[in-house]
Amino acid sequence: MTASPPKRVAVLGAGNRGRTYAGLAAEHRLGPFEIAAIAEPREAWLTDLADRHDVAPSGRFGDWRSLVDAGVLDDVDVVVNTTPDRLHLESARAVIAAGRPMILEKPMAATAVDVAAIAAACADPAAPPVWVAHVLRYTTFFSRLHELVRGGAIGTVMSVDHAETIAHWHFAHSYVRGNWAVAGTSSPMILAKCCHDLDIISWLLDEPFATAASLGSLGSFTREHEPQGALDRCTDGCEVTDCLFDARPFYGRDGDRWPLSVLELQPTAAARLEALTTSPYGRCAFRCDNDVPDRQASIFTTPSGVTVSLSITGNAHTEGRRLRLDGTAGSIVARFDHVDPSIEIMTHGTGGATREIIDLSGGHGGGDGGIIDAMASAVFGVGPPPSSTVASAVPSHMAALAAEASRQTGTIVDVAEFERDAFARAGEVTITQD
Repeated sequence: MTASPPKRVAVLGAGNRGRTYAGLAAEHRLGPFEIAAIAEPREAWLTDLADRHDVAPSGRFGDWRSLVDAGVLDDVDVVVNTTPDRLHLESARAVIAAGRPMILEKPMAATAVDVAAIAAACADPAAPPVWVAHVLRYTTFFSRLHELVRGGAIGTVMSVDHAETIAHWHFAHSYVRGNWAVAGTSSPMILAKCCHDLDIISWLLDEPFATAASLGSLGSFTREHEPQGALDRCTDGCEVTDCLFDARPFYGRDGDRWPLSVLELQPTAAARLEALTTSPYGRCAFRCDNDVPDRQASIFTTPSGVTVSLSITGNAHTEGRRLRLDGTAGSIVARFDHVDPSIEIMTHGTGGATREIIDLSGGHGGGDGGIIDAMASAVFGVGPPPSSTVASAVPSHMAALAAEASRQTGTIVDVAEFERDAFARAGEVTITQD
């Protein structure tokens, strides 16, 4: 029997997410997958990932447009798009026009109009499948929670209370010094971080969102909170000895794990300390240009009347998500963290309760591998495709962006009206070259 030729993958973006997905695809049990082409503007990162996967020189491109213009999409089976948020619309449109299936990193776009434009492109019956990387859907944890809720374990859900705690060091890395620090050049924090969470809630309830109200602000990562003696960069000779956010001990460590791997490819403390002298990650966490809130509280309703609260903090001690659902027949408390990864089901009237411990091994609790598994099943034709389609992702994105609009205007936003306006304006979207 002749072996099947490998399925060819093009990766747009060789950052943390692109490297993760490429590695999982290349090693997949349903293989063979071949990383055929990579686009990445940082030469060292392009070379490193391309060398890891034996990508030929003809498959290495300095940006995604060059890859498209070279006709690469005509010769691949699937695309992994992990370009920066603000490049998703144009790059996604190019892949859709080429007729190639694609995993599109979340958020799928940074504005409501761009989300609507991608959704409109995917609504064409001739469009290829596009799967948004809402990887939490593919974890054992949230799959089990979905099974319980949709199976009626607590009756009809009446209210949802969801809290996401972002550890102080993570917030400083991603939302103060890092890629998502400025909403205007990336995306609003509630979208970048919590479209995952709103997608899970919409998926559990099998409903979109009807209204959104939100409050929040940037409070702690400002000049008002800088320690006495702080300098613009930690590497400028700052002598503050008790700063939680001193970049030198945090990044100046050996190892290749995240978030160290974001700063420098060489896994040594010496290389990272040298990189800090010019990297955004070497800046004082109280003297950056960040403008996204470090705490935000939102209230949503659904068309059936379910109330949903979502709170986010960037000053937590540990990472995690806690989700409580109260229904007509019981309650569920789900803890998605590495301290107590569990789902507890309590039944009204009986006093009965059961508690399940869930394994969270793997990136994003196993979700990174899960979405690549689903992609492989679809590409090899052996199972159902990923469930996180663009259409399924619209409710979470519109809810997050409506909440951000509420935070900025101090009004309650009608999400359906907000979405209709975005789709009405999506046809006016034009692309400007960088």
